[in-house]
Amino acid sequence: MKYIVWILIFSSVLFSSCEELDSDIDIKEAESKIILNGFMTPSDSVVKINVYQTQPTLGQSLDVYVRDARLTLSDGITTDTFLYLADESVYILNKRVSSNTTYTVRAELPDGRWAEASCTTPDEQPLDFTYTIDSIVNGNKIEYTVKMNWTDLSPKANTYYRTDAEMYYLIIDTLTQTYQFITTELIPNIAEINKGTGLNTQMEVVYKSNKEVRFVEKYLELHLLMIDEDYYQFELTKKSNYSGYPNYEYSKLYSNVKNGFGIVASYNNYVLKPLNLN
Repeated sequence: MKYIVWILIFSSVLFSSCEELDSDIDIKEAESKIILNGFMTPSDSVVKINVYQTQPTLGQSLDVYVRDARLTLSDGITTDTFLYLADESVYILNKRVSSNTTYTVRAELPDGRWAEASCTTPDEQPLDFTYTIDSIVNGNKIEYTVKMNWTDLSPKANTYYRTDAEMYYLIIDTLTQTYQFITTELIPNIAEINKGTGLNTQMEVVYKSNKEVRFVEKYLELHLLMIDEDYYQFELTKKSNYSGYPNYEYSKLYSNVKNGFGIVASYNNYVLKPLNLN
């Protein structure tokens, strides 16, 4: 499953003061803050967390990536330490997290800076999930409509879901024998999020493709995740700040990191299906 990692860079606000107009202005360097980014699930046998740091407006230029943090994961009983993978610029822990468990990720830097975030993994329960795929053919073009249905968990309350759908295929140049790997996200082109009621209600989301080349081998990948509330709030702020233009940016993103920025959240993966559309 493709997950896209969001690197949050926040500028620190500097304050200055003066007693009179002709006095010298004393400007202090703002402290760089730690940024934590990671999503954990019982479906994976590893946990990956990215650690960055903000760049102060004034002062020494800092590397965005933090490579010397002591990063730990604790469930209140056991504490494990991450290893840093330089090739991927990510901290990794070879451990499968448990469902319905609260975990705390804490980063400590040699200079004394620290940041931490906690999240509780959702329960692992079966979902009644179905989907339908319809298509409209117009000459050499074809358009797909995908409808995903599932039943909200009962008697669970405060359930949150994230869905998306992607289509991918290869385009081969017969003259040069080169190929291009194409991935297109179906409309809406950012993930949909839903809040359940815990009353065994039916939930539905619809995705549509652009008009694609008809005679090309294509595959569809569907994603249905049950996410925790922090993940939901994070996606909610992403969605509310999406401008719809190619050159967009996010602002005021939700963060659950203490003494820093970023997001550490959890989810359960219920479906990830490469479906042949040929």
